[in-house]
Amino acid sequence: FVMMVSMPAIVSAATINAASCSSADVQAAVNSAVDGDIISIPTGACTWSNNVTIPNTKGLTLSGQGPGNTVISGPASPKFILNVRSGYYAELNNMEFRGPGRCIEVAGSGTNVFRITRLKFDNVSFAIHTAGLVYGVVDHCEFIGPSPYPVVGTGDGNAGVDSWYAQLDLGGPTAVYLEDSTINIYNPITGVGMSDSNDGGRIVIRNNNITNHWWGMHDACPNFRMGGRKFEIYNNNWYFTSSIWTSSYHRGGTGVVFNNTFRSAGVINAGTPLRLNRAFYRGISMSCQFLWETDCDSIDEMMCSDGNGKVWPLPCTTDADCSRHGGHCDTVVDEPGVGYPCRSQTGTDTGRVNHPIVGWNNYFCQTGLYCNPTTLAPMRVNDDAYQYVREERDFIDDTTCSDGVDNDEDGLIDMDDPTCSTWWADTQKKDYTPYTYPHPLAGGSIPETIPGDLNNDRIVDIADLVIVVGDFGKEEGFIDEDSDTNADGTVDVADLVFVARRYTG
Repeated sequence: FVMMVSMPAIVSAATINAASCSSADVQAAVNSAVDGDIISIPTGACTWSNNVTIPNTKGLTLSGQGPGNTVISGPASPKFILNVRSGYYAELNNMEFRGPGRCIEVAGSGTNVFRITRLKFDNVSFAIHTAGLVYGVVDHCEFIGPSPYPVVGTGDGNAGVDSWYAQLDLGGPTAVYLEDSTINIYNPITGVGMSDSNDGGRIVIRNNNITNHWWGMHDACPNFRMGGRKFEIYNNNWYFTSSIWTSSYHRGGTGVVFNNTFRSAGVINAGTPLRLNRAFYRGISMSCQFLWETDCDSIDEMMCSDGNGKVWPLPCTTDADCSRHGGHCDTVVDEPGVGYPCRSQTGTDTGRVNHPIVGWNNYFCQTGLYCNPTTLAPMRVNDDAYQYVREERDFIDDTTCSDGVDNDEDGLIDMDDPTCSTWWADTQKKDYTPYTYPHPLAGGSIPETIPGDLNNDRIVDIADLVIVVGDFGKEEGFIDEDSDTNADGTVDVADLVFVARRYTG
């Protein structure tokens, strides 16, 4: 059994077998469990009308028998509610969710307190959502469906205030990590993004294979308050089966985008478009066509409007007036192209302080799913956001670095190195180091697989027997390598007996 390092080692964790995969039986097993226990959910296809809630007073692992074996569907939305806090680790693994409805809600606080792994989501409305300063990992999951839906949505549960006033922590653990997963949307149509982050959301998307889905962060809005806080997008492969409007739709916060590839069978708007749909005066989001609360000049107005025809705000009256929106008078100005008129806008840190988005080594091609990405995928400003988001101040990438010469105009970015390649290599090493990979909850902190546990869910059960039976009689190269338990090159009676004995104890 695995848990975060701050928890005591569990050497006597009990396994509680739910009577069935029904929500009532799973909830009963949760209620009877104590901190550190494992809830084993049996094979079955169950329709849930009620959700299952895990309290924050005990850390539990809920384990099914694998996608296709333990299948949960129905109107309950969300299906699981994980309430977590520091010192209590929660995990869901080896299940399948089918639409409709939302699937998993993680609420509470704490860093490295949850893991969601080896789950399959099929045509759901929203896979995983977090609410609170709560961070963990989603790994080795599969998300499929005919049309796009949010895969992971993040927010601090308090309109973004808590997250925006906490340290940015790029390369640190304070984020929801989506890694080593597969996303396959069958139709490349316009729709919601795979990452849906309002309210100071923090997300890292790394080492995934993604088909016909795009990523993005929200900007601020009267009914959502602050925008997304931070993002780190790297080492992903994107595939688009036909032309698509964009590969990303980024509108708030700051972060890094690097080492991604984009392959398309049609024309693709590759790279990282930067927008402010909700924030600026002529925003296109109808849900945000409302006046903001009274800001610095005591007039209710749109985020980037003075209410009198201009699309940038009047100066502040006092710092106190601006502080609740994350700004100060000396950074909110009355002319376009300077300062930061938009709350939690692209390329800013707490207090509207400059912290540019940095991107490097992102490439695309649009001649087929197997083409070689050799064209740099740029960052660029779309729509009316050009009035507020400035190149080499709010964002910079290796397509904009022409000669590596420091012109000292803004004093923010040092380009003293003689070539772009040298400057980018040095900048990456100096200013940013990615977090441990695999995530500590998905790699370094997890012990080696239990003998006989072929699907690595830390339980030897019927699912492992199914694997070894499926490989029975096959030779090396055609089997799950763990099925050959005695490493003799074939799966035979000896392997079947070994797993069966581990299963029966």
